[in-house]
Amino acid sequence: MTDESLDAIAPAEEVVQVGDHAIRVRPLTIGQLPAFSRAIAPAVPVLQSLFAQVKTDAGDEDAGLITIGTEEIQGALAASGALVEAVRIGAALEDRKWYEAQGLDVLVRLAGAVFAVNADFFGRALAPAAVEVAGRALSPTGTPSSPVSSAMGSPATTS
Repeated sequence: MTDESLDAIAPAEEVVQVGDHAIRVRPLTIGQLPAFSRAIAPAVPVLQSLFAQVKTDAGDEDAGLITIGTEEIQGALAASGALVEAVRIGAALEDRKWYEAQGLDVLVRLAGAVFAVNADFFGRALAPAAVEVAGRALSPTGTPSSPVSSAMGSPATTS
C-alpha cells in the first residue's frame, strides 16, 4: 500500500484555506491531547445527539433534509465554546484573536479537518469511551450497561 492510498484512508494532514492563510491541520499530538480532551468534553453529548439525528434522518425518505429541533440547537449553542476551543487546539492555532474574528463557516471547515485527520483516534478511542459513558448514564445502577467497558480495558472480575 502506498503513502497516497494510506492518506485516502486517514489523511496525515489537511490544508484549510482561509483568505491568505493556509492552515495545516495535522493529527493531534500527545501534548495537545489533554487540553483537547478537556475542551471537547462538554460538546461530546451534543455532537452525539446531532450525529444520531443525522443518522436517523438519513434513513428517512427525505434523506437530504436534516431535522434539528430546539433542544439540539440549544445544546449546540451551550457547547459552542467547548467546540471552538477544541478546534483551536486541534488546528494548532496560536493567534486566538484572528481565529475568533472568523466566520462560522471557518469553524465548520476547521472542525471537519480536525475530525478528518484524527478519525482513527476518534473512532477507536473516543467513540467507544463516549458510548460507555452514555451507557453508564442511562443505566439505573450507574454501572456500565455496555460490553464496551471490557473492550476499554476495565479490570476483569473473577468469581
